[in-house]
Amino acid sequence: MEVQNSKPQWKILLNFIVVSCLLCLMFKPTDSVPIQTKQDAFAYLQDYGFAPWGEDSSIDVYQFTTALTNFQKFFSLSVTGTMTNETLAAMNEQRCGLPDIYVTTNDIEFSRYRRFVAYEGWGRTHLTYDVNVYSRQLSKADVDEAFRRAFQIYEDATVLTFERKRDGNADILVSFYEPHRSHGDGRPFDGPGNVLAHAFYPFVSPLNGDIHLDDSEKWSLTLMGENLVAVAAHEIGHSLGLAHSNVLGAIMFPYYFNSQLNVQLHPDDIMGIESLYGNGMTTTPHSRTEEQRGANNPNVPNLCHESMDAILATDDGELIILKGSYIWRATEKGIKKGFPRLISQRWAGLQNNLQTGTQLKNTVFWTKDAYQKMLFVKGKSVWRYSMSQDLDKTFPKDINKMLDLVAYKLNSLVGMFEMRQNGDIYLFGESEVYIFNWMGIIQGPFSTQEVFVGAPKDIAAVFQWTDNNIYFFTRGGMIYTFRSEDFKPLGKPKSWFNPAVGETDWLGCSTNLVKVTTSASSSAVLPVNTWIMASSGLLSVWYHKYF
Repeated sequence: MEVQNSKPQWKILLNFIVVSCLLCLMFKPTDSVPIQTKQDAFAYLQDYGFAPWGEDSSIDVYQFTTALTNFQKFFSLSVTGTMTNETLAAMNEQRCGLPDIYVTTNDIEFSRYRRFVAYEGWGRTHLTYDVNVYSRQLSKADVDEAFRRAFQIYEDATVLTFERKRDGNADILVSFYEPHRSHGDGRPFDGPGNVLAHAFYPFVSPLNGDIHLDDSEKWSLTLMGENLVAVAAHEIGHSLGLAHSNVLGAIMFPYYFNSQLNVQLHPDDIMGIESLYGNGMTTTPHSRTEEQRGANNPNVPNLCHESMDAILATDDGELIILKGSYIWRATEKGIKKGFPRLISQRWAGLQNNLQTGTQLKNTVFWTKDAYQKMLFVKGKSVWRYSMSQDLDKTFPKDINKMLDLVAYKLNSLVGMFEMRQNGDIYLFGESEVYIFNWMGIIQGPFSTQEVFVGAPKDIAAVFQWTDNNIYFFTRGGMIYTFRSEDFKPLGKPKSWFNPAVGETDWLGCSTNLVKVTTSASSSAVLPVNTWIMASSGLLSVWYHKYF
C-alpha cells in the first residue's frame, strides 16, 4: 500500500524549525532552571511555538498575553492570559521539547480542541529499523525488547508493519549517545535528568526518522527510572510523521507521565497514523455469546415510556443504558439485538438502580490499572469493573473520599463523563457540577445551568458522544445538546420518546409521545464563564493518583 502525502507549503518552515529546535528534546524544557519569571515564561512560549522568535529581546504585552492564552487553551488550563500558579506548574512539568504549535506572526488562530497533527509520512506502510548504537545502561537484549514492544504498539493498531534489520541500513536508526559530546546533529545531550531523547520527522534529511537517546539516563523496562518503551513509543510517533496532540492520554501528548507499563495507542494517535498511511485498524467484535436476558420479559422497563437511571458512552461508539436491574446497549441506529439483559448477568455484584457511571480513559487522573474500566456510582458507593467484567479488588468504595470531595456537599451524583478531547472529568449533582482537570485540580461546585447555559434541571443522564457533543437526557424525556468547544446549546431540546424523522434515535422509540411529570431543582446563579475564570477561588489538589 503506497500513500503519498506531500505538503510543500509548510515543509521548508518545518525543516527549519525541526532542525533548529532539535525536534524532540524529550520530557523537560531545555533549560533545567525552573520557570519563575515573565521572561522565563516568554522564552518557554517561544521554545514551544506559542510565540514567534524575534531579534528584539523585549516582551510585547499583547504578544505575551496572546501566547499565554493559547498555551492555557491548548492544555485546558484556566484561561486568564496571566501568569497563574496553575500555568507555572504546567510549564515546569516534564515534557517533550518539540514545539506544540508553529507560530510565525502575532496573529494566532487557535482551536481549543486541536486533535492529532500529522505532517508527512514515508509514503509506504512497511518500514525497517535497527539499533545502531546500544546503551551501556541496559543489556542489548533489553534494548531490543523495548523497541520491539514500542514498534509493536503501532503495528497492533494500524496498517503499519516493521522489520528489524541488523546491518545499519534501515529507515529508522536508533542510537544511544554519551552526554556533552557531539553525535552528528549539532546538539549533544546534557546529562542525566534533562533532555532524554530526540527524533526526526521522515522528511528531515539526512537524519530522516532517526531516534537519539541520552545514554546517561537511567533507562529501564519498568517504572523505575525512565521507561524506555514509553519514550521510544513517543519518539517513533515523530519518526512516522506525527506532531504533538493536546488530547490527554495520547502517546503524542507533549507531557510525559511515567505511570503505566501497558503503553498503547490512544484513538487520537491511531487517527493521526491513519491520516498518513490509511486505515488499517482492526477491532475486536463484541461478544455475542452471552445468554439473552429479559428481552421478552413483560416486567422490563420500557425506555420509551419512562426515564432511565444512567447512560455511559464507551470508546467503541456505543451507549450503555441502565434502568432498574437491566442494561441496554445502543448505537445511533437504536438498541442492539439481544438487549436488555440483567445487570447481574453482566457485572456480578453490581447493585441495581444505579445513578451514573463512565468509562475511564484519563490515565493521568486515574491509576494506570484503571484505563478503559467501567465505573458505576450509586449514592456514595462506587464500583469498578475490568474489561473482563470482574469487580476490582477493594471495591465498592466511598466516592467522596476517593475524589477528595469530603470538603464539598455532593450528596448525590446524577451524571458524570470524561471529556474526549482533554480528559477533564465532569461530575454533576442535582444542580451543580465539579470539574477535575487533567492535572488533578478540583474546580467547583458551579451552577450547571450557568456552565451549560440553558441546561435542564431534571437531569437523568449526561454523556459525550462520538460527535464530541454533550447530551443531557432529562427525566421528562427530553434531550438537550451542547457543543463541547464552548458549551453553547445546539438547537432546541428534542424528545427521545418521539424522535423526529432524521434525528438520532438511540432508543428506537415509537412516534407516540408519553408525557412524564417531573419536579425541577433550584439552581444558584453565577456569572457566565465563572467556571473558567475564577481560578483564584478553586480548591486546588495538585496531581496525584486516584483509586
